[in-house]
Amino acid sequence: MTALHHHDEHPAARAARVLDDELASVVDVPLWSMTAADAAEVLVTLTRVRSRLDALLVRVLHHAEVVGVGSDSGARSAAAWWAHETRVTRAEAARLARLGVVLEEHGDVASALGTGEIRTDQARAVVD
Repeated sequence: MTALHHHDEHPAARAARVLDDELASVVDVPLWSMTAADAAEVLVTLTRVRSRLDALLVRVLHHAEVVGVGSDSGARSAAAWWAHETRVTRAEAARLARLGVVLEEHGDVASALGTGEIRTDQARAVVD
């Protein structure tokens, strides 16, 4: 982890960096000492976090389209650039980009995904 303080960092960028650092610190931690109650709690919490992360990801992806991320490298879209940079399939990048657009029109669904009440595939099913 870095001790540098990022003064002008956007809150979403800071959250992504901190989440990345925290997950990196536990990804290989042995789980043998985890109790059943702990495992149950972690499963529920990670499921909620995963929905929240997807909600943020599709919002950032939509914003990236608006501000032209990838255009300086000749990418057709921010989704295409993101797929190339991260090895996300182009199909999945396109699906998530579409979800980011339609969630802007469906605030209640976006809110439910952002609070972790529903999963990404459920959000897609509601808005498609």
